[in-house]
Amino acid sequence: MEKFSISVIVPVYNTEKYLGRCIDSLLKQTLPIRIILVDDGSTDNSGAICDKYAEQNQCISVLHKSNGGAGSAKNAGLSIVNTDFVGFVDSDDWVTDDMFEYLNALQSKYQADIVQIEYITVKDDKNISICSRKERIFCLDDKEDILERYLLDGMKPVKSYSTCTKIYRKSLFDEVKFPEVLSYDDVTTNYDLLTKAKRYLISNKQCYYYYVREVSITKGLFSTSDLDYVLSGEQIVSRTENSPRLKKLGNMTLARFHFTNLCKLLKFGCEPDIDYKELIRTSIPVIRSGMTDLLKSGMKMDRKIIMLVLSLNIKLTIFYARRRIAKLNTN
Repeated sequence: MEKFSISVIVPVYNTEKYLGRCIDSLLKQTLPIRIILVDDGSTDNSGAICDKYAEQNQCISVLHKSNGGAGSAKNAGLSIVNTDFVGFVDSDDWVTDDMFEYLNALQSKYQADIVQIEYITVKDDKNISICSRKERIFCLDDKEDILERYLLDGMKPVKSYSTCTKIYRKSLFDEVKFPEVLSYDDVTTNYDLLTKAKRYLISNKQCYYYYVREVSITKGLFSTSDLDYVLSGEQIVSRTENSPRLKKLGNMTLARFHFTNLCKLLKFGCEPDIDYKELIRTSIPVIRSGMTDLLKSGMKMDRKIIMLVLSLNIKLTIFYARRRIAKLNTN
């Protein structure tokens, strides 16, 4: 069997419509890679699609497991990785033909433990094009420089949190696993992996297509799983408490996560078991505490304006939320 330098884990759950596009893009890679498809208890035809591809391609391995979430699927895939480096791709996304050859070349040149590129957001199958830009590469070795850059980049429109824009030295996962009880498994896992990394390399080259599906009002409802986003922010705060340099960034991260949740609540409404009034009362003080720094961050201007308006008055925001949710429920 061909020896690979990189394994790519694809967690799969009910994405039969998009799965072929994802796998085809991995099979087209200019660098041969091992592909590990983890069927996380899909109830559609996704599992069968995985098996069909594996029958036709020796570089593909398939794991079938009961549904446990993305973190559980990634951990299952990691358990059979036998290469020095590993990457992840979501099953409704796809990548450029040279993504992993490019990442591998950068890793070899700079001997980095984690190498990262940028993604392109694709909405509603619209035509897309990769920006023509001068390549910029940042190489970080100092521990606090690495973590500071990660948290600062998380404030920007193209965020650093995703595991899908990176390759990792597999040995970093010897002591780090994805959380299997949180809906948002990337944020703290990346932080913990970067804590162990000796060198972190970042390129501005766009190689990953992040597909954003149109969300209906019903499917977009704020739910209890969205509370995990804030929980991951609280875990970042606890990890940065002992560093004066990183503590402010940890608090900014938590404030931003509260703001993101508040925006989702007001846009889509919430499930009946969510106490939206308490959510607003809890979120706004945290947002206010980090607002000065967030306004100086890479957040988009329209988001900054929304944040300022929502934070002015808790009662007014609750009033608006009640009107908004009532309107959504009548549609």
